[in-house]
Amino acid sequence: MQQNQNGAACCPGGGAADMTKFPYTSCSPLPLAMAYAPMQQWEGLYDIDAALVRGTLFTALDKPFIGEEAVPG
Repeated sequence: MQQNQNGAACCPGGGAADMTKFPYTSCSPLPLAMAYAPMQQWEGLYDIDAALVRGTLFTALDKPFIGEEAVPG
């Protein structure tokens, strides 16, 4: 839910939201979010010391942030 400068809830189109209605239908008919989380496989594990340094036990989940290094130019 977005808020305007006064902290009141508003719709993405700019209209004010009526929070007294339930179910809330004045904005988009689309769902707010959908999630998919596959079961993590217990393979490719770091040893405990490396896992603490890397921030994950699973090598497949080790996705370090490289920031500006990834931007060419």
